[in-house]
Amino acid sequence: MTATKIKKNRGERTEREAGSEPPWNVILHNDWENSMPRVVVILGGDPQEGSPRNDLQEGHQDHVGGPHASSRATVKQCYKELAEPYKELLRKEGLTISIEPDG
Repeated sequence: MTATKIKKNRGERTEREAGSEPPWNVILHNDWENSMPRVVVILGGDPQEGSPRNDLQEGHQDHVGGPHASSRATVKQCYKELAEPYKELLRKEGLTISIEPDG
């Protein structure tokens, strides 16, 4: 039996490498510019769009009430290299977003 060598795409991390980095939180902050229905639509996204927003769709209803109650809510937890595109995408939509390490 021979070992199968798995090709590693450039920029792709192995499970061991990814597991050593702490997760980051994508934080939605309450603001006066965005109503709750608008935030729900933005986080829901369009499944046909094929953007990172689609990953936020699952469970977004649970997070939307958070900013109104506590001024902020975590809408996604992932590695920093994925948190950055989420942050930029949601900022372009007019939401007040930040990222921070979990913990």
